[in-house]
Amino acid sequence: MLRWGINWLEKLARGEKVVVNLRASSDPRTAYVGVDREWVLRVLKRVAANLDQLSGSQNPIEESDVEPNPIIAGVKRRNRLGEPEPELSSLSQREQRAIL
Repeated sequence: MLRWGINWLEKLARGEKVVVNLRASSDPRTAYVGVDREWVLRVLKRVAANLDQLSGSQNPIEESDVEPNPIIAGVKRRNRLGEPEPELSSLSQREQRAIL
């Protein structure tokens, strides 16, 4: 994943378009999306956080168990690769649910 991110940044620096499949490699379906520099940086930050977690430097952020269900694994992968970093909110949970 880290090498992929470096490759994506190199392509973006050359002005090339980067397209990524958000579904797990075991999933026969595909979900290709174009990505930009900010998206790649978010992915690399998550890779760094996972490495910190594995080295014991930080508290676990996400579950690290391998998901046996390929559909759920694909959803988790899309979430991990496509979602921005969570932002701290000053809103209560009730207020956040009301917005959603």
